[in-house]
Amino acid sequence: QDIFITVLAHTCLTPMGSGQATNMSANSEIIPSTGKALTHLQMVPNTLVNFIMVWHTVKAHISMLMAVDTSAIGKTTTHLMRGEVDAACKIAEAWWLKYAKGAEYPQLVLDTLEQLKGMQPKTTESVSYGEKLSSVLVASYLEKVHGKSTMPLWADNHRIVKATFTGNPFEASVVAVDRTGIELFLGKGIIPVITGYIGFDDTNSTVLLGRDGSDISAVAIANVLGCNCTIVTDVPGIMSADPRIVKDPRPITYIHIDEARELAFHGASVLNRYTLNHIRDGMIIEVVYNTGTGTMITHDTVDRSGPIAVALLRERRIITVRRIGKGKTGFSSLVFGNVSKIGVSVEMIMQTCSETSVSFVVPETVALECQKALRSIGRTTISEPMCVATVVGMGMVMNMGVLATLASTLSESGINIRGVSQGSEELSISFCVENGRADDAVRALHSVIVRRWL
Repeated sequence: QDIFITVLAHTCLTPMGSGQATNMSANSEIIPSTGKALTHLQMVPNTLVNFIMVWHTVKAHISMLMAVDTSAIGKTTTHLMRGEVDAACKIAEAWWLKYAKGAEYPQLVLDTLEQLKGMQPKTTESVSYGEKLSSVLVASYLEKVHGKSTMPLWADNHRIVKATFTGNPFEASVVAVDRTGIELFLGKGIIPVITGYIGFDDTNSTVLLGRDGSDISAVAIANVLGCNCTIVTDVPGIMSADPRIVKDPRPITYIHIDEARELAFHGASVLNRYTLNHIRDGMIIEVVYNTGTGTMITHDTVDRSGPIAVALLRERRIITVRRIGKGKTGFSSLVFGNVSKIGVSVEMIMQTCSETSVSFVVPETVALECQKALRSIGRTTISEPMCVATVVGMGMVMNMGVLATLASTLSESGINIRGVSQGSEELSISFCVENGRADDAVRALHSVIVRRWL
């Protein structure tokens, strides 16, 4: 039962300079420090990372602790989504008993629990109390166990994270972060303990940031505070392939921000692609494992000899539109204009120069909607279930024969390629193959990447 925390500090012992934010779980008395800039850090219980120290030694290494950003404990959000308020409250109570070292149960936590119990269940506001409980728990923990002066700040009530949504307030997007409320307490020497995952909209209503929402809000806050970012996770940084598919993926030590975005978009789960949208120019991000190994994401150019990783998108469909009669200028514009009107993002495009037909890949869930939107344009068909395996690496742009090598590898493995797409900046090459051969495709591509380029 973890609480994930983002800690912001003005300065640390780091060659990077100005300080950082961190997301961690409060499963033990550990907090990041020493030799690294802090930011988004998930702590592993009872484990000390090489830049993590027991709390009482942190005071000597951080000149000023700035703020903390929390996510919900364990399965609290799941319970609240189901309307299981009592189960969520019990998790909070159990956490305090386990980690508070006998300290008296705080009145502030009791008051928050009473507020939650009086709310209409399954609403964004009631679900947000997972993070709100964490913020008061952590604030009380830091005060009662470690003697720190703290203040819980709820990102919606205190108007810290503004967000917007199109139809689903449980899946909002961050549009702005106001640092005024944070700085108000910093100026008084008080540590703000901010809720992750939560925002407010134009009507000042509570909205939620969806999957990995605490990651997103943490990086957005670090952005406006000018911090770097460290993410400690349960895998050794960004890997050359999904370890659930490939037995021996390689950790990637350094990666350019554009490579990281490509991998995130094409299915790599370590980083949410919306989290990366809040990375400012010059920000350094580290994705670190509990052993201290990991990946540094940078804006600096990284020398490559070829591709470095493969990612996978499952459950896709190819939509093919064939114009009846001869080709006509603007055919593609008409096709993609109609797809855009229904709010669908196209992931791959395959087209002939005659403008008589075009094929593109979309998630399986929107295939029928796309077909309906395109019937007036031409004959439209939907393929059987497909997947998209994407190879990423800046080194491909300067190396001849990369595409030929990758395609030959799939062919030798008996995998039929139904579509190929190469990004305009030559950072990625995507192969659309049958969904039933998804894992085989990833293993084959990863094998040749390791053999030839890693």
